[in-house]
Amino acid sequence: MEQYLRAPDVVGDDWKDAVDALMSLEALYGFKSPLKGLSTTARPVCIHNWVQRGRADRIPAPLPSLTPAEFQVQLVAWWNELMPDWRKLEKDSKELEDRDWKREIGGSWGGLVMPGNNGLYSIVACLRWWLLMEVDFVEVEGVEVHYTAKASAEWTKMLQEVVWVIDAIASTQEPPDQPPAKKPRSSRPSSKPSSSSKPSSSSRS
Repeated sequence: MEQYLRAPDVVGDDWKDAVDALMSLEALYGFKSPLKGLSTTARPVCIHNWVQRGRADRIPAPLPSLTPAEFQVQLVAWWNELMPDWRKLEKDSKELEDRDWKREIGGSWGGLVMPGNNGLYSIVACLRWWLLMEVDFVEVEGVEVHYTAKASAEWTKMLQEVVWVIDAIASTQEPPDQPPAKKPRSSRPSSKPSSSSKPSSSSRS
């Protein structure tokens, strides 16, 4: 998981923060990896193909035949399906079009509390693929590097959204009985908005 996400072809502090957030959550889970996974309702077919091929493909099929915009629509639809009822946006709504999920914790995270390879790792991998599809590479010492600084505003907003949820879930989790191999992060990623982005336990007014 970590090796795949930290491959040298994606560079950016916001990306590093995202991977750090995920690994901190996995540490809280005790790095467990059950067979059960996130809901497959509205899941992009590329996830199935990636899993079937041992999660090794750099960009799994059929993504090479899609545009970044087409894949973005698929990912947003799946993400919204994964949301608990208190956070899910209505289909075809202006809020969903704007990716305007609320930044307040209004209940249980339900099926999003899913450790391991079949959990939020798949979502972060999708963001990686989206970036590789969208941003032209720059060759650096023989490596085709994609810089997150050149990503679209839509990609950046979705990355911030996913990291907020990861941190929010982590804030509600109890550490395992044994000390985790990695300590949870002590600070919030600097790439996200400072006040409104912090997980809150208040409900929507």
